[in-house]
Amino acid sequence: MTVQELVATVLENIRIHWYTDAAGHLRAHEYKRDERQLIRAIATYGHECNQRGWPFQADFIYRDLMKLLLTIRTSGAEVHYLPVYLTGAIRRHLGQRAEELSVAAKSLPTHANNVLAALSNLKSPISNSSGASVPASRLPSDVEVFTQLYRGIGQIQRARKHSAGRAALPRRPNIQKELL
Repeated sequence: MTVQELVATVLENIRIHWYTDAAGHLRAHEYKRDERQLIRAIATYGHECNQRGWPFQADFIYRDLMKLLLTIRTSGAEVHYLPVYLTGAIRRHLGQRAEELSVAAKSLPTHANNVLAALSNLKSPISNSSGASVPASRLPSDVEVFTQLYRGIGQIQRARKHSAGRAALPRRPNIQKELL
C-alpha cells in the first residue's frame, strides 16, 4: 500500500462514517471544507513517527489508523470538529503507545536497509547509455512522505492566512507625510 492509497482509503472511511447524515446522504459541503485538514490529520501519524525515528510502512500506519478511527466511533466521544479531534487523538495515541511502538520500530528493518538489500540483488551496476555509472537515487520512506505532506499543507495554510490577512487589512494612510 502506498501513502496515496492509504490517504484515499482513510478519507473514504471518514467520509462514509462521519460525513453522512442519518438518511445516508453525504454532507459534501462540510466534507470538502474539511478535506485538507483531514489529510493533514492523517499525515500527522507519519510525521510524528518520523520525528521519533520510527520507520513504519504505510500498511502498519493504515491498520493502526483504522483501529483508532473505530475506537473514536465506538467510544461515543463528542466530536465538534473532526480534523482537530483526529489530530489530537493521533498524538495521544502515539504518546500512550510510545514504548510499544518504539520496540516495534526497532524490530523492523530500516528503509535504508531495504534499499541496500534491493541494490545488492542487482546483477550489474547501473549505468547510463554512455556507460558512465549513475549514482543510485534514494526514495523517501513512507513516514518521510507523510512528513512532506504534513509540512506542505502547513505551508499552504500559512500562505493563505498571510495573504488573507494582508487583503483584509485596510491600508493606513501615512499621517506624517500628510502633516509635512
